[in-house]
Amino acid sequence: MALADNTWSELSTNFRNSPVYIRQLSVSGRVFAGRWVTLNVTGYVTAAGTINIGINTLGSVLINLASREAGNPPRLVLDLR
Repeated sequence: MALADNTWSELSTNFRNSPVYIRQLSVSGRVFAGRWVTLNVTGYVTAAGTINIGINTLGSVLINLASREAGNPPRLVLDLR
């Protein structure tokens, strides 16, 4: 999901004050524990600079993502080909 702006802070954001999503960028299939999920957001990245992307679950399906302090933290991998 594209975020409305970049005024949020990692240390103060929680589910009550999370940034506003402005549009859906990509959709994944089912998410499985310990597996990679690949999402193409190429159309959103149009120039150099800061981008703000959020992850959301649509409907009643709950996902758990580890924090960067966890033993197996999430990673953002950029393919710049």
